[in-house]
Amino acid sequence: MGYKFSTKVVSTDNWIGDGFYADICKVININDYSKQIAPRINIERELQIEVEFEVQGKDWTKFITIGGDFDKDKGTGAIIGNGSAFKVSRFFEMLDMDSLELDDEDKIPDDTMIDAIGKECLILSYPNKEGKTSSWDMTAKATAIKTALKEEFLRGFNKSGYPKNYAPKSDGTEKSDDTDFPFGANNKGKSDFDLKGL
Repeated sequence: MGYKFSTKVVSTDNWIGDGFYADICKVININDYSKQIAPRINIERELQIEVEFEVQGKDWTKFITIGGDFDKDKGTGAIIGNGSAFKVSRFFEMLDMDSLELDDEDKIPDDTMIDAIGKECLILSYPNKEGKTSSWDMTAKATAIKTALKEEFLRGFNKSGYPKNYAPKSDGTEKSDDTDFPFGANNKGKSDFDLKGL
């Protein structure tokens, strides 16, 4: 049997301009890689999770690693603040869960990760320097205004330069011009095909 085409209707209403997309995604799995090297990004952080999402209206899943390090007392090494690890707590809050409380070993309780399965949030994809898209590690509530997450991303990038692989679109649009697909109605020049003999 040959290839069977998907019957899912793919919506384009997740496109929010300038190469950005915002998708509602459902959590289908979470792995805790705190104080370990996360396999997909090859980075060790004090608190980090790899989340697998089902993307609404799509035939694929996506993985995002969310993590960071705590602010610590330089003398004692005791945790004194959220630091960049706040992204993990924010992820659970955006799923309409209680504020994250770590166990006695400063790890995410298994029950918390299990309770997150099946819940939805909004994920932003941005244009990267490889000409593709990357997913931002800051999520929003599934009901959030999509462009607000994009604006938060741009404010953060303008302030910190992170994420470093972001490639701003210079023309203000992600839509292709006539040269991107030079066929049919987009072909303003001479056709490659001679149809006179048909």
